[in-house]
Amino acid sequence: MVFPGEQTVMREIAGNCPFCSLACPIILRGGERSPLFGDEGLLQLEWDTRADSKYCGSLCARGNAMVEFVSHPERINYPFVLGERATLEAAVEETAKNLNAIKNESGSGSIGVLIGDNLTNEEASLALKFATDILGTDNIALFAPDDIPVFRAHLGCDLSGLKATAVKPPGDKEVVLIIGDSLAEHPCTAKEMLVSKHASRGSEVIVVSPEANHSAWFAEKHLWCKPGGEAAVAAGLLKAMVGAGTTLTPELEKLVGGLGWNEIERLGGVTQDDLDVAAGSLLGAVKVTTFVSNIFGRFGAPGLTALFAEAVTRCCPGETRFTPQFIGQNTWGIYSVLAGANNNAVLAKLAGEELKAIVLLGLDLFSAYPAGPVEKALRDKKFTVTTQFFWNQTSTRANVVIPAASLVEKKGTVSPEFGEDLVRETILPPPGCTVTDGDFIIALAKAMGGDLSAAATVQRSTARGAGCTALEQDW
Repeated sequence: MVFPGEQTVMREIAGNCPFCSLACPIILRGGERSPLFGDEGLLQLEWDTRADSKYCGSLCARGNAMVEFVSHPERINYPFVLGERATLEAAVEETAKNLNAIKNESGSGSIGVLIGDNLTNEEASLALKFATDILGTDNIALFAPDDIPVFRAHLGCDLSGLKATAVKPPGDKEVVLIIGDSLAEHPCTAKEMLVSKHASRGSEVIVVSPEANHSAWFAEKHLWCKPGGEAAVAAGLLKAMVGAGTTLTPELEKLVGGLGWNEIERLGGVTQDDLDVAAGSLLGAVKVTTFVSNIFGRFGAPGLTALFAEAVTRCCPGETRFTPQFIGQNTWGIYSVLAGANNNAVLAKLAGEELKAIVLLGLDLFSAYPAGPVEKALRDKKFTVTTQFFWNQTSTRANVVIPAASLVEKKGTVSPEFGEDLVRETILPPPGCTVTDGDFIIALAKAMGGDLSAAATVQRSTARGAGCTALEQDW
């Protein structure tokens, strides 16, 4: 309790929102979450409105609700074994006993590890070493069905050799290209979009979508495509730029060079004339900002769409910025860490009889993939251990539940965008007996007779390949 005249020391944490790949800046004050309703006890969230703040320091509804999320009274604060509250030591011991027994009886290949986006790069590296060195299995995979095709396209086709052939145009026209509905799903991009939209006379917003969405309401050009036709429209923009003098790399030429305009119009639903006009606007802008937003997996070919959108952006002679907006904040970081693993179809094995145990880290699998085979697998005689924030269908079906720390309660590195790494050094103290996934993995490895406390430096696979042959089948 604070008495009159007593000095109150406020703890201030500058960080980033953990809920999506925008990683908008935030400022937390207080943070001790004490039961005393004084200034030093209440956790307060404020926008980071400094001049250089990303996306002008704004937050969406999810970001503004972060305090309620991390401080929610129904958050899991203690481990549970078979539905009964337990100590962390007991939960780890129960998990180690079952995993060792299953490994001895059915072999290492009978255990799988599935990872969600709530891990840091360092924790993903620990999970990989736990799977390969402790469990002895290559059944480890990231569950991010909407993001993984984009990562495969990014790594499978190097666009660094693609350069704009025209000189930077005169004037001050800016163009924002949105594929999907960025303003609805990542509303903090609205300020940046509006600044460009009103930068000068002639500046405009171009939206590619199959419906009249929030982004399209602000657009000067709405390229109204067929459902799932975003990739064809992006390919059409690229083809129109070739007609205006742009030269493609040999790899891109293989993907789009054989497509005729009739095929592009049939697949995409947008006419050649409209694509020519839109491409001319992009080539005539001094600044082009591209957002690709694929929440709810709406794109028929998300990898192709992102790749063609990046190529379109690189072909523009003005200042450019390309932002594919991932569903999870650190799905790219985790994917790049796991790229060296044999990324087997763990879900397919889970639905069958091969897996006898499953380790779920940072993933509410049933809510993310509410399919019959998954429910059957979690109900059947499979040992399941999971790290979770709240009681949900996954945690209620698990044998052991470990209370999970959120990304704002973890030190470590996340990679929200290609080429961007954020290091969290100052964090919000986790509540109750909550532990990080990394600490849980280290404790579990020790209980199983291994030692990951001195794990090696994180290794990531981020180099882009020279060919696009892996994407040809996406057509």
